[in-house]
Amino acid sequence: EKQRSKRLFGALLGNLNQPRDRTSTRRQEIEARRKAELQRQDDERLEDKQRRLESLAEHRRRKQWDVDEDNMRFRHKSMLDAANFFMTSAEPKIMYRPWELRPDEEDRVEQQLEEAQKQVDEEVDLFEARR
Repeated sequence: EKQRSKRLFGALLGNLNQPRDRTSTRRQEIEARRKAELQRQDDERLEDKQRRLESLAEHRRRKQWDVDEDNMRFRHKSMLDAANFFMTSAEPKIMYRPWELRPDEEDRVEQQLEEAQKQVDEEVDLFEARR
């Protein structure tokens, strides 16, 4: 009697654990479609993120050129303005300009302006070549 009960119970459990063919295959199809849809959505999100990152990088490069150009122009303007003055040799450097310039001082200011303009032109050419 005990053996018979075990055998029947085992057979019953065996039948319960076996998936029904029709429902299990349908469930597997549904799961496969769901996984495919999720994978497609992940791929789309990844592509969109990649496009946005590329667009942002390009925008940053363009803006960086503009910022670099503005900085260069400001530095050149300051350099040309400073070329109109004399500078002390001691530290800290002090800029001064006499009310009336002597001829040799005028020549010195002109020379400083020429040197500053030459340096500005070189930097502009380098910047344009880099661009």
